[in-house]
Amino acid sequence: MSYSDTKKAQLYAAEAEVAAAECKLYTEEARKAPDYAAEARQAANDAAASSAQATVAASQANISANSASESASQALVSASEAASAGQTAAEAVFSRTLRVPDGETVTELQAASVRKDSVASFDDSGNPSSIPVNTIAILDSGGKIPVSMLPAIALTEPFVVSSQAAMLALNAEPGDIAKRTDKGYSFMLAALPPSTLANWVQLNDDILAQLALSTGAAQVGALDDNSGSTTVQGALNLKASTANLASVATGKGDALIGVKASFTGSVAMTQDDKNKLTIHVAEAGAKGDGINDDAPAINAAITYLKSVGGGRLNFGAGTYLCGSAIDIRGANISLIGTGIGSTIVKANFSGQALLNANESTDSRISPFYISGFTFDGNSTIQRVFDVRYRHYTSVDNCIFTGGTVAALYEMDTWLNTFTNCGFESSLTGIQLQGSNHRSAFRSCSTQGCTGYHIWVRSLGTVADGNQALVFDNCDVEFGTGFGVRFEGTSAAFNGCYIGENLGGSTFDMRSGVVSVNSGVFYWGYTNGVNGIVAAGGRITFTDVEMNAQSFGVLSSLASGTGGKVAFIRCTGNCAVGGSNIMSGDVLDYGPGPNTNFAAEKLGAFMSVGRFNTTTTNSVSGYAQTVTCATTTGTPALMSLTTGLSSKSWMYGKNFYFVIVYSSNVAVKCALSATAFGGTPSKTLIDLPSSGGAIKTAVVLNILTDASAYTLLEVVGQSVVVGSTFTVYECLLSDYRMLDTTLGNFSNIYKF
Repeated sequence: MSYSDTKKAQLYAAEAEVAAAECKLYTEEARKAPDYAAEARQAANDAAASSAQATVAASQANISANSASESASQALVSASEAASAGQTAAEAVFSRTLRVPDGETVTELQAASVRKDSVASFDDSGNPSSIPVNTIAILDSGGKIPVSMLPAIALTEPFVVSSQAAMLALNAEPGDIAKRTDKGYSFMLAALPPSTLANWVQLNDDILAQLALSTGAAQVGALDDNSGSTTVQGALNLKASTANLASVATGKGDALIGVKASFTGSVAMTQDDKNKLTIHVAEAGAKGDGINDDAPAINAAITYLKSVGGGRLNFGAGTYLCGSAIDIRGANISLIGTGIGSTIVKANFSGQALLNANESTDSRISPFYISGFTFDGNSTIQRVFDVRYRHYTSVDNCIFTGGTVAALYEMDTWLNTFTNCGFESSLTGIQLQGSNHRSAFRSCSTQGCTGYHIWVRSLGTVADGNQALVFDNCDVEFGTGFGVRFEGTSAAFNGCYIGENLGGSTFDMRSGVVSVNSGVFYWGYTNGVNGIVAAGGRITFTDVEMNAQSFGVLSSLASGTGGKVAFIRCTGNCAVGGSNIMSGDVLDYGPGPNTNFAAEKLGAFMSVGRFNTTTTNSVSGYAQTVTCATTTGTPALMSLTTGLSSKSWMYGKNFYFVIVYSSNVAVKCALSATAFGGTPSKTLIDLPSSGGAIKTAVVLNILTDASAYTLLEVVGQSVVVGSTFTVYECLLSDYRMLDTTLGNFSNIYKF
């Protein structure tokens, strides 16, 4: 036997001894269990026998080791058998201790690394096994299983299905839940089998999911608009959908919305009906950007309002450029802008009118209302606003400008009112043609016109002409043209501001009667231009402030041969002292003063006087003409005289003298004690030759002594054959005719 074989034999012998020792240990443990004493003794005997066998085997192994060449194999076999016998002995002890039934055996225990922190158990074959301690529920100090050791307990099993068929096909147990995705709510199986629909019960706690379905609203109760019972779905069915409310189709959108004013007796209507009464040009496509042509959109909106019987058309802020006229003919509507200078309608074409209301036939009731615009003809339009046969109209807060003929052209209209409007930068600001009676302009302005700022012209189209026109608190100023040309029947200017910085005359009277009441009147801005040209008609200024500008003097206040002017209780800044001769028999009659000191005021009744002359005289109407026939010496004089009917004037006060005359020779007007300037004598005015034209002279002077005067003389000076003069009227009064506290005139008229 080799050395290595001997070592192996010794190792087996040692293992056998260990096994014998373990057997003894088991024997000792067995003794501690009284109930198994017999079994333990038997185990001990078996162990002893096994130990003896092991000893014999070890001895044989030693013997065999001494005979290495012959017995090595046998020693190894014997040692192996000894070890196997020891193991068998140990297993036998364990099996007998656990009372394994006769004929049964169990496998050896698991390794120590597996058994660590474990509890012994048996697997499904009955062999020893182990369970980790941390997987076993152990009672805590209170005798309860810790919550951390409790497993999840599934009372029911949930299923998710998409149909009733899928739910009935489930392998479910009572208590299981089926979530129906097609319904949005759940069912629980109450009894078997699951294939029977009646065994499934709907869960009420899933009501929110059920209500979230498209049919949910039909399951919730509600009240309708009349407090009747219905479902939410029923109530919703009574309401308009957002899609319908957003629709612009007929019968939808605003047609579904009801409105009613808050006042008693108001009538309910749809928002669509109300919108038809008021629309915005933007709804028709107008941009107001000053670039696009907005006329088609604006006219489309007007056409629509005409079709529904009228209404209100709103404009936003901006410039509405128009390539054609805005046509409101036949439209009884309202045009509403956002204000002067904010909403601008501007022409971008050449034509007769920008805003066309010129009807071809007359209609007594044909109103419109316009407010809040600037209408700009852009100097390419003849008439910015062209109106005919429209009545009961009203326009306010608008500017009309840039017309090559007129800013406003009205013909044959009446009962129309313009308030706070401007008519500017045109040939004529306001042109009233034909018959426009009872039209009113209030707080309006005409400025910057080159022809006439206001032209009232009847044209003989109708018998009544331009009657009862009213201009209240208006101004006429700042333009190279004339102020007012009047060819109408009657008009009143009340509280107006007229004539400042005008290139032409302030008033050009051709016919009719005009009253200027209170307010301010200017004249004399341009040299050689008379303030009033009285070619016809009559104009009276009452309680007016009369202001002369740079070239304003009394002689340029008025002129004319066919018209008349009177100034009553006026004040002003024009002194009337000295020679003040106005062209023509221009002064009208006013209320008489307390006394006319001239016994005869009409030339026809004055007496003829001659000094170194012979004369002829003639009377025509109320005028008398004296002509020199011959002269017999120097000075050659001829006169018309009248006595002084009264001398009750206040000494040292202003007096008032008016004479209307014509002459081809210089004429002196004087107060005298005796004829031809007998002393004392007081020259009132030296009149130059009028060249045969009729003139009116107005004089304001101071008397120092009145008692000695007996005559009022009009004397032709240094006459020659053919010299002639005519006296139409001759009037003399004192300060009671004039309020001269400020050294200015109060009344200028004949009496």
